[in-house]
Amino acid sequence: KWLLNNRVNLNRMKKQLIGLIGIVISSTVMAQNTNTVFSVFTGGGVSHISKTNSNVFQNFHRGITIGTGVTHFLSPKWGLSSGLSVDLSQSDLTLNSMFEMPDIDSEGDAYSRRVYYSDWKERQRIYHLSIPFAVTYRLNPGKTWEWLVSTGTKLSLPLSSRYKVQQG
Repeated sequence: KWLLNNRVNLNRMKKQLIGLIGIVISSTVMAQNTNTVFSVFTGGGVSHISKTNSNVFQNFHRGITIGTGVTHFLSPKWGLSSGLSVDLSQSDLTLNSMFEMPDIDSEGDAYSRRVYYSDWKERQRIYHLSIPFAVTYRLNPGKTWEWLVSTGTKLSLPLSSRYKVQQG
Protein backbone atom coordinates (compact mmCIF):
# COMPACT_ATOMS: atom_id res chain seq x y z
CA LYS A 1 0.00 0.00 0.00
CA TRP A 2 2.85 2.42 0.85
CA LEU A 3 4.50 1.75 -2.53
CA LEU A 4 1.20 2.28 -4.35
CA ASN A 5 0.62 5.66 -2.59
CA ASN A 6 4.17 6.83 -3.39
CA ARG A 7 3.75 5.76 -7.02
CA VAL A 8 0.52 7.79 -7.27
CA ASN A 9 2.31 10.83 -5.78
CA LEU A 10 5.26 10.36 -8.15
CA ASN A 11 2.92 10.20 -11.17
CA ARG A 12 1.13 13.35 -9.95
CA MET A 13 4.48 15.16 -9.57
CA LYS A 14 5.50 14.12 -13.11
CA LYS A 15 2.23 15.51 -14.52
CA GLN A 16 2.71 18.79 -12.63
CA LEU A 17 6.30 19.09 -13.87
CA ILE A 18 5.23 18.45 -17.49
CA GLY A 19 2.49 21.08 -17.07
CA LEU A 20 5.00 23.60 -15.67
CA ILE A 21 7.39 22.98 -18.58
CA GLY A 22 4.46 23.51 -20.96
CA ILE A 23 3.64 26.84 -19.32
CA VAL A 24 7.27 27.99 -19.59
CA ILE A 25 7.43 26.98 -23.29
CA SER A 26 4.10 28.67 -24.05
CA SER A 27 5.27 31.79 -22.19
CA THR A 28 8.41 31.83 -24.34
CA VAL A 29 6.27 31.57 -27.49
CA MET A 30 3.93 34.31 -26.25
CA ALA A 31 6.93 36.53 -25.57
CA GLN A 32 7.29 36.96 -29.33
CA ASN A 33 3.90 38.67 -29.35
CA THR A 34 3.75 42.49 -28.97
CA ASN A 35 1.16 42.07 -26.20
CA THR A 36 3.83 40.83 -23.81
CA VAL A 37 5.82 43.25 -21.67
CA PHE A 38 9.01 42.26 -19.83
CA SER A 39 10.20 44.32 -16.88
CA VAL A 40 13.15 44.59 -14.52
CA PHE A 41 12.38 46.49 -11.35
CA THR A 42 13.70 47.70 -8.05
CA GLY A 43 11.64 49.11 -5.27
CA GLY A 44 11.56 49.99 -1.66
CA GLY A 45 9.51 51.37 1.15
CA VAL A 46 8.90 50.95 4.84
CA SER A 47 9.14 47.35 5.98
CA HIS A 48 8.71 45.66 9.31
CA ILE A 49 8.33 42.29 10.93
CA SER A 50 5.08 42.14 12.90
CA LYS A 51 5.09 41.84 16.70
CA THR A 52 1.92 41.62 18.77
CA ASN A 53 3.34 42.42 22.22
CA SER A 54 2.30 45.93 23.36
CA ASN A 55 5.56 46.38 25.33
CA VAL A 56 7.67 46.27 22.17
CA PHE A 57 8.79 49.46 20.43
CA GLN A 58 9.45 48.81 16.76
CA ASN A 59 11.71 50.94 14.58
CA PHE A 60 10.92 50.46 10.89
CA HIS A 61 13.56 50.24 8.19
CA ARG A 62 13.62 50.47 4.43
CA GLY A 63 12.61 47.35 2.57
CA ILE A 64 14.23 46.55 -0.75
CA THR A 65 12.91 44.60 -3.75
CA ILE A 66 14.82 43.57 -6.89
CA GLY A 67 13.17 41.46 -9.56
CA THR A 68 11.95 40.76 -13.03
CA GLY A 69 8.45 40.27 -14.39
CA VAL A 70 6.32 39.61 -17.42
CA THR A 71 2.84 40.89 -18.29
CA HIS A 72 0.77 39.32 -21.02
CA PHE A 73 -2.19 41.38 -22.23
CA LEU A 74 -5.36 39.43 -23.00
CA SER A 75 -7.03 42.54 -24.48
CA PRO A 76 -5.74 46.02 -25.37
CA LYS A 77 -6.15 47.13 -21.72
CA TRP A 78 -6.25 44.04 -19.45
CA GLY A 79 -3.42 41.64 -18.71
CA LEU A 80 -2.00 39.12 -16.26
CA SER A 81 1.38 39.63 -14.60
CA SER A 82 3.85 37.43 -12.76
CA GLY A 83 7.55 37.38 -12.05
CA LEU A 84 10.27 36.67 -9.55
CA SER A 85 11.90 38.96 -6.98
CA VAL A 86 14.16 38.97 -3.94
CA ASP A 87 12.86 41.09 -1.04
CA LEU A 88 14.49 42.27 2.19
CA SER A 89 12.39 42.99 5.31
CA GLN A 90 14.06 44.26 8.46
CA SER A 91 13.26 45.89 11.78
CA ASP A 92 14.79 46.90 15.11
CA LEU A 93 12.87 46.10 18.28
CA THR A 94 13.25 47.43 21.81
CA LEU A 95 11.63 45.51 24.67
CA ASN A 96 10.94 47.08 28.07
CA SER A 97 8.81 44.70 30.07
CA MET A 98 8.42 42.37 33.01
CA PHE A 99 7.18 38.81 32.62
CA GLU A 100 5.84 36.84 35.58
CA MET A 101 5.40 33.08 35.75
CA PRO A 102 4.80 30.53 38.52
CA ASP A 103 7.75 28.33 39.48
CA ILE A 104 8.88 25.93 42.21
CA ASP A 105 12.19 26.35 44.07
CA SER A 106 14.64 23.60 45.06
CA GLU A 107 12.78 23.02 48.36
CA GLY A 108 9.44 22.46 46.60
CA ASP A 109 7.94 25.84 47.54
CA ALA A 110 5.92 27.70 44.92
CA TYR A 111 6.92 31.25 44.06
CA SER A 112 6.43 33.79 41.31
CA ARG A 113 9.43 34.15 38.98
CA ARG A 114 9.81 37.63 37.47
CA VAL A 115 12.01 38.41 34.50
CA TYR A 116 12.70 42.06 33.68
CA TYR A 117 13.76 43.27 30.26
CA SER A 118 15.10 46.80 30.13
CA ASP A 119 16.24 48.26 26.82
CA TRP A 120 16.51 44.80 25.19
CA LYS A 121 17.40 45.61 21.57
CA GLU A 122 17.32 43.20 18.67
CA ARG A 123 17.67 43.47 14.92
CA GLN A 124 15.89 41.14 12.50
CA ARG A 125 16.49 40.69 8.76
CA ILE A 126 14.66 38.32 6.43
CA TYR A 127 15.32 37.72 2.72
CA HIS A 128 12.39 36.31 0.71
CA LEU A 129 12.05 34.88 -2.77
CA SER A 130 8.71 36.25 -4.00
CA ILE A 131 6.45 35.27 -6.89
CA PRO A 132 3.84 37.97 -7.63
CA PHE A 133 0.50 37.32 -9.34
CA ALA A 134 -1.43 40.37 -10.54
CA VAL A 135 -4.12 41.71 -12.83
CA THR A 136 -2.81 44.66 -14.83
CA TYR A 137 -4.69 47.54 -16.47
CA ARG A 138 -2.98 49.52 -19.24
CA LEU A 139 -3.70 53.26 -19.49
CA ASN A 140 -3.11 54.98 -22.83
CA PRO A 141 -2.45 51.76 -24.86
CA GLY A 142 -0.60 52.13 -28.14
CA LYS A 143 0.66 55.65 -27.38
CA THR A 144 4.24 56.79 -26.78
CA TRP A 145 3.80 56.58 -22.98
CA GLU A 146 1.74 53.87 -21.34
CA TRP A 147 0.96 53.49 -17.65
CA LEU A 148 0.46 50.07 -16.12
CA VAL A 149 -1.62 49.75 -12.93
CA SER A 150 -1.55 46.37 -11.18
CA THR A 151 -3.15 44.75 -8.17
CA GLY A 152 -2.63 41.28 -6.82
CA THR A 153 -0.80 39.17 -4.31
CA LYS A 154 2.52 37.41 -3.99
CA LEU A 155 3.83 34.19 -2.56
CA SER A 156 6.96 34.76 -0.45
CA LEU A 157 9.31 31.99 0.57
CA PRO A 158 12.03 32.75 3.15
CA LEU A 159 15.57 32.38 1.83
CA SER A 160 17.49 33.37 4.95
CA SER A 161 16.96 35.20 8.20
CA ARG A 162 19.20 36.76 10.80
CA TYR A 163 18.46 37.71 14.39
CA LYS A 164 20.91 39.66 16.53
CA VAL A 165 20.57 40.93 20.11
CA GLN A 166 22.53 44.18 20.31
CA GLN A 167 22.12 44.89 24.02
CA GLY A 168 19.83 44.21 26.90
